[in-house]
Amino acid sequence: MRFKLLSLLFLFGCCLILLCSCLVYFSLEHELASALELRARTAAGGSHFAAETMENPEELQKYISTLANGDILSVDIIANDPPTVIVSSDDRISGKPLEKVSPTLRNAFYESLASTIAFRREDTTFRLQHPVTLRRGPYAIRPASITVKVDAEPFDSTLRTEVWKAGCLLFLAVSAGCMLVSITVNALITRRSRKIIQTIKQATDGDPDARVDETSTDELGQIAQSLNRML
Repeated sequence: MRFKLLSLLFLFGCCLILLCSCLVYFSLEHELASALELRARTAAGGSHFAAETMENPEELQKYISTLANGDILSVDIIANDPPTVIVSSDDRISGKPLEKVSPTLRNAFYESLASTIAFRREDTTFRLQHPVTLRRGPYAIRPASITVKVDAEPFDSTLRTEVWKAGCLLFLAVSAGCMLVSITVNALITRRSRKIIQTIKQATDGDPDARVDETSTDELGQIAQSLNRML
């Protein structure tokens, strides 16, 4: 009985740890992805505002370059017609036709033409596609798309670390709970076993009224009831 109970407790603890770890993982993933998306949207909003208010292309280029820092890898503003990189944090492709830049950026741009704002994972990066219309400034009345590329490595590293910490805490908490339940049940089984042993000693000493006060139907209860019938 004790072995069965411990096995069930162990199985229950493992299932609980797995379930809670999954919940923590998905919750943290959503929270971290939301924070990254907010950073990407902030960079996209800043570049959109700059493109409409800065008259000097060199100043715009410098500002867009400052947005690409930390986990933000690149910021690009691409005109729809003709597809041209208006300005990019990588000044080597600013002003160039889209066909002459990287296929990844080109494919992401064409995908954005048929969609609204999209934030998605692409291998080791996240990419925000934000369709806009430049209504003021030197590029006025030009439909465009702002692309913000974010490094996914800090996201993955933080997620792994936090899930590992949460998993360890869950393991300790569940282990402590299972140990507490095990100690409590063990004490209960020991107390019932002592009753049976005490009754056997009383019967051995010649007490004709020796009985075990036990009504349970488990293994110990069946032993106690069989002992009562024998006495």
